[in-house]
Amino acid sequence: MKLIPQDPRIRYIAAGGFAAAVNWVVRFPLSWFMPYAAAVTLATAIGMVIGFFTYKHFVFEPTSRPIWQQVRDFIGVNIAGGVATVVIAVAIRELPNWPADWMVLVEPGAHATGIALAAFVNYFGHRYITFASAKDTPSRAD
Repeated sequence: MKLIPQDPRIRYIAAGGFAAAVNWVVRFPLSWFMPYAAAVTLATAIGMVIGFFTYKHFVFEPTSRPIWQQVRDFIGVNIAGGVATVVIAVAIRELPNWPADWMVLVEPGAHATGIALAAFVNYFGHRYITFASAKDTPSRAD
C-alpha cells in the first residue's frame, strides 16, 4: 500500500495543507523573540519554502527548468494567488448588503472561500508555470 496518493490534486492539497500548517505553527515560537509582524512574515517565508519543495518533489512531474526560474515563478504564482484571495474575500464581503450581526460569520467565510478558490489559481499556476517542463513553457528572454 502506497502512502502517497496517486492523484496529483490530492497530493497538492496535502502538500499545501502541510505547508500552511507549518506556516501557522512556526509563528508561535518566532513570536517569542521577534515582533508579531516579523514573525508572521518569516513564518510565511518558511511555509513558502516548504510548499515549494513539497510541490516540487511530491506533486508535480520533474522539470528541466532551472531552479531559479522555478523559484521566481513560484513567488509570482503565490502573489497572484494572494491577490485572488483578497479580491474574492472582499467581493463576497462587500457585494451583498450583509446584516451587521452576520459579519462574525461572513468575514471568516469570505476569507476561507477566497483561500479555497485561490488554491485553484495556485494549482494551475504551479502546474503550467512553476513546475512545467521546459518544452511546455513559452520561451522568454530571461
